Amino acid sequence: MSKLHTTTDFLTLYLHAQGETEAPRVWHLWSGISLLAAAAQNRIYLMSPDGRMLYPNLYIMLIGGSGEGKGTSCEKTAIGQYVSPTVNYPYVYDKMHVLAGRYTMPAIYDYAKTCFPSEQRGNMVLVENAAFWLVQEELANGVGRDKGRVNAFIEGMTELYDKVGSEGGDATRTHGAVRFRNPCINWLTATTEAWYLEVIGSKDLLSGFGARIIQVFGRKDYDNPIPYDVLPPDVEIVKKYLRDRIAELVLSCGPIRYTPEAQEVYADWYRSRPKPDDESEKPVWNRIPVFSLKVAMITCLSRNEKVVSGGGETNWFLTPEDILEGVRLVENVWATCLEKVQRHAASTPQSRVVSIVGKIIERYTQKSGGVSHNVLMRRANDYHGINAEAVRPVLAQLISDQGLVAVEKRGHRLQDTFYKWKDAL
Repeated sequence: MSKLHTTTDFLTLYLHAQGETEAPRVWHLWSGISLLAAAAQNRIYLMSPDGRMLYPNLYIMLIGGSGEGKGTSCEKTAIGQYVSPTVNYPYVYDKMHVLAGRYTMPAIYDYAKTCFPSEQRGNMVLVENAAFWLVQEELANGVGRDKGRVNAFIEGMTELYDKVGSEGGDATRTHGAVRFRNPCINWLTATTEAWYLEVIGSKDLLSGFGARIIQVFGRKDYDNPIPYDVLPPDVEIVKKYLRDRIAELVLSCGPIRYTPEAQEVYADWYRSRPKPDDESEKPVWNRIPVFSLKVAMITCLSRNEKVVSGGGETNWFLTPEDILEGVRLVENVWATCLEKVQRHAASTPQSRVVSIVGKIIERYTQKSGGVSHNVLMRRANDYHGINAEAVRPVLAQLISDQGLVAVEKRGHRLQDTFYKWKDAL
């Protein structure tokens, strides 16, 4: 019997279709949330009791170790299986304006000028209603490590996030400036924890830029290896249903309205929130209510209980369950994120190198009994940007001072040295 016989909830079915994989399910979940938000764009909005409109656009970043399934969760699954021109109705990919891969901020502005309505105003191009889905399988490949380039990207994405329904996003280009009116950007990206924490910097992680991102930390379960994904028998039936739902959603427009019960539940939760513990938490704490409402909108669209008026307008209705689920999902993510970022901010450059080198040795000891000097140096440099000069004193500290690493000589040369993490033996 197909899962469709028991539920038509989009996110439940989306997770079901992934089957059993080594990638953390939380990454698949947030990729599915991003997919729904990108399909809704700024055509669907939450009508607040005070008359304001909220749109479901989200910046979502999957953060974890190299090769643990982040890219598969976002680009290969969310795009490849559900909105690629080869698997869905031809108009879906175009209407969602999917920007996949290597897009810097200048490239985004150039794309917007050519693909959305625009008008020339003196030396400036005004781009109307630019709504697109930026999906980057590996953030570092798109923006690199150059601090100036990274900062320009951060500033541009920060500027555009809150401009739905207004104007912003100046960018001086060779042929003049570009400005957006009513942009709606959904962003799904992935990066390694080391690149993210080192390149972005702890100051930005919980302030303007970081406070606008749903930062989803995850870790592959090395205790339960899955050599091949185990897919459910009804996977193709479920995928077709999900593609049809996306195709329907990109043609839909209208408001999501609070039920009276949802209004009351949200107000009670808002009033009862514990105050932030310190100043560093305030930027994120202040944005959790909006994030929670945006995700509640997505759970509402996932259920797809709607009413079509006589004039053809679609209305969805937000329930207490949507509010509570939005709050739960967002608070779970931010609890993990806050702990990671605060630990990173409190550490020193030396302590971070010690942690990284120790983890490499421990991982290789668990996997193959230890790691050679050459492999250790290569892993530290290629994946974390730590050169040999920085690794050597750390090795001495782990071997002699802390006694955590055992050394085995397998020859007379340095490259014949083998390191083992004692607690993992």
